[in-house]
Amino acid sequence: MEHKDTFGFRSNPFVYAKHKAQLHRYVKTFGEGMVVYKLGHERDLFEIEGLHVSRDAKVFEYVNAFGRKNDQIKDGLSRR
Repeated sequence: MEHKDTFGFRSNPFVYAKHKAQLHRYVKTFGEGMVVYKLGHERDLFEIEGLHVSRDAKVFEYVNAFGRKNDQIKDGLSRR
């Protein structure tokens, strides 16, 4: 997982090209992964197979929901 403290967009060709090259290397080296943009991103920002693009809010929303789900499972198991 890579975190960028920016907004992901194509309009800045230097930054976009740099991120794209970096993420290609990551996927080639490590396999499937994710880049998270703190401020969000343009739809379909990269077309790199095995790369998922998201924004902070969505990732935190998922992690919080996953954590609550695990807590519910643990509570259910401890009552047995």
